[in-house]
Amino acid sequence: MECGAEQVVLSVESFALTANNLSYAAAGGPMAGYGSFFPTDGDDTRRVPAWGIATVRAVGEAVEGLTIGERFYGYVPMSKLVVVTPVDIVGNIGFMDGSECAPPPRPLCSAPAAHSSPRPGC
Repeated sequence: MECGAEQVVLSVESFALTANNLSYAAAGGPMAGYGSFFPTDGDDTRRVPAWGIATVRAVGEAVEGLTIGERFYGYVPMSKLVVVTPVDIVGNIGFMDGSECAPPPRPLCSAPAAHSSPRPGC
């Protein structure tokens, strides 16, 4: 998967599957906005969001402050890869996803270990 100049490709390593994820995805109607965070090319399909761990796999040439191999905890889709547009990058603490399909911006915080919690302030 390729990324644009201001984008980053993340590999989703793991995520938490809960009753909330499933009920929001199945509910539709008022909860339909929940599925708009990670749209697909199809009008009727969405990738279900969850909290998880992702690793940076590719970095666009205009992105500064992120490197391949860094791990982050945050809102990710239940899929293998996701392309994000990092904004408000704060050193090794994290960043916000400023992608158009991400209202409001989703925080992604540095995760040095697979099951670590976000750092204070994230």
